Amino acid sequence: MAALVLNASLLLTHVLLRVPPSDPLAEARNSIVSEDFEDLEAFFASDELRGRDTPSPELDRAADYLEMRFEEFGLEPWGNAPSYRQSVEFPIHVSPAGSVVMDWQRGIEHGSWEPETSCVLWRPRQDLRLGNISLTAWAWDGTAPPAPAEDAAILLSWPSAAGEPWQEVVFALGRQGWEAVILTMSDRDLLESAQEWSARPRIASERAPRLPATLLTTSPSLSEWPPSSKGQLQLSVPAWKVENGSSDNVGALLRGRDPELAKQILVVSAHYDHVGMGWGPGDQIFNGADDNASGTSAVLELAEAFSQLEEAPRRSVLFLTFCGEEKGLLGSREFVENPTLPLSSVVANVNIEMIGRPGDNDSGRGWVTGDQFSDVAEILNAGCESTGFEFIHNGMWSDRLFFASDNFPLAQHGIPAHSVSGGSMHDDYHQPTDEADRLDYEHMQEVVQALFLGLYEMAERPEPPRWNLNDPQAKQFASRRASSGSR
Repeated sequence: MAALVLNASLLLTHVLLRVPPSDPLAEARNSIVSEDFEDLEAFFASDELRGRDTPSPELDRAADYLEMRFEEFGLEPWGNAPSYRQSVEFPIHVSPAGSVVMDWQRGIEHGSWEPETSCVLWRPRQDLRLGNISLTAWAWDGTAPPAPAEDAAILLSWPSAAGEPWQEVVFALGRQGWEAVILTMSDRDLLESAQEWSARPRIASERAPRLPATLLTTSPSLSEWPPSSKGQLQLSVPAWKVENGSSDNVGALLRGRDPELAKQILVVSAHYDHVGMGWGPGDQIFNGADDNASGTSAVLELAEAFSQLEEAPRRSVLFLTFCGEEKGLLGSREFVENPTLPLSSVVANVNIEMIGRPGDNDSGRGWVTGDQFSDVAEILNAGCESTGFEFIHNGMWSDRLFFASDNFPLAQHGIPAHSVSGGSMHDDYHQPTDEADRLDYEHMQEVVQALFLGLYEMAERPEPPRWNLNDPQAKQFASRRASSGSR
């Protein structure tokens, strides 16, 4: 019996020795699983992060999490410092210390500003002082009132019968020539929502809408004015106070194994910010589960998968998450305009946007913006060819969105840079309904596993990606790199 057991043991040992070694690339790819995406979305798209606005304490919390995970993966800080972060600075508007002065009168009725029942929704760019001007009550019916004959303010019951967003309504009134808008309503819960919204800092940008000074009040005496009735108003509204604000790009470096090619860097990126919060009835948190918690989660999953390889690829890979995309590509512009590493070392950028909501015919495929401009899509497809997944041209969006995402500032500096999406431009885009429970996590797994193989191919090839010099527009991008001496 002992001899039989010994022979069986020797036979098993012989069989085990003949089993081929595991495929490290396949093991790393298979570590990218849908359950991880669900966990990551539960954090990035949670109500607690309040829509990840730039700037906000909640975006800072997301940045802390990203840095923690990159460090857990054993990836290096990047840049000249080096650091996991690059500060992105910008001017912000904050509420000033000065208070609003508002005195109104209609007949024998009169009243004043009451901070506990009111808030300033939108401040002027310069201090506004209006003395004894006409205040007209108006019942909004979807059409703007006639333009005022002189400096005047309008008292508008809210919500409007037509149901437009308040900014659109106020913008229309500003075009009519109204100096100030006073919205009245009775819902104290909505007032608290508006007070929280109005107290948050916002980026001081020429892109911001130019609206009349807009105030909100739940004062019963103002709410009861009959439509078209008139009174007198004295109003003083301090302008925004401009301060310095900042958020961070967060990234980490996987150094390549080849002594020469490791000097070249492939940037894999996504923006981790969204549009924050609104105010009003119902859910006003813009969670941004697809836009772009899905891309942020993809960068983390790719970083973890690459860090698990027994050998790093030949080129270095920088996993980078940008802030401020929703405010005008602020993070990616900072990366190229004030680089903390030589841009000449960056050979390509694959930026990931909205991979969680596939269209009806998107199973087994994703799409690349500006795919005809370079061989990036071709390289990605070569890497994942064995899986049957394909990165294609999207006839509606590939060309248009090349110029609208974080890849574009890098392309403007001559770097072959494209965004990859695995989804659709759905009705929940930039709405509070872009929630984690609407994502297709199996599809996200499929897209990112294919991306992993394609990116590995890109990091391994002897030659870096190239612009398509037969395309006139791509030729212009290539010339910018050549003229800067970057390559």
